[in-house]
Amino acid sequence: MNDAPRGRLLALHEQCGEEVWLSEEDAALLRALDFDLLRLAEADATGVDLHAGQACFLVNPKQYVAHLALPSGDVLRVEPKIHAANVFRMLAYVYARCRPDVFRDAEVSYATGRSLFEPLVELFNDLVATRARRGLVQDYVRHEQNLGVMRGRILLERQVTTNAVRPDHLFCRYYQQTPDIEDNQILKWTLWCLASLDDWSERTARFLRVCPASVGNGESVLPLR
Repeated sequence: MNDAPRGRLLALHEQCGEEVWLSEEDAALLRALDFDLLRLAEADATGVDLHAGQACFLVNPKQYVAHLALPSGDVLRVEPKIHAANVFRMLAYVYARCRPDVFRDAEVSYATGRSLFEPLVELFNDLVATRARRGLVQDYVRHEQNLGVMRGRILLERQVTTNAVRPDHLFCRYYQQTPDIEDNQILKWTLWCLASLDDWSERTARFLRVCPASVGNGESVLPLR
């Protein structure tokens, strides 16, 4: 049995039934979260028992993974039954055909202090670099400006109201092709946010510092500091 006292960590695993001492409030919460609970035994009601006021349950979290505080003050942690390295391998098989070696090495191990998510960041770096080499996605962005020369077409209503005393200007609407669009701005913002963290290896940190320059200036919607 998992004899964790109140206020301690209760460890479960996805899709596995394990015996846990819980208060009635804890059990009610887990049932509400759709966990499977089967009552096995009652604690000594006299208060002498270590688990006074609790009952022993066989708890199966089913497909759920969680880390939550219970009403009793205990903390419940439900870990995935699949090792994180295997999750990365599956992600690589489905999504990372361009760089499957990032995740699917014969042995996946992480150096001391290396973030668990660094392989994902490395893949993201490679995908951004590939996009930059091939050419960033561009789109036509609409502009409406008061110009000294005609560009696009004149907006007659705005021309009359704005330039009644400025015959040397034309209020125009035109479309300009530019890589300064939300898609590229989000990429650059993500790179900047990742680079602000201190959890990466030197190689990854260096790339995160350099890569935003290749994405260009996407500052109109998501300004970078």
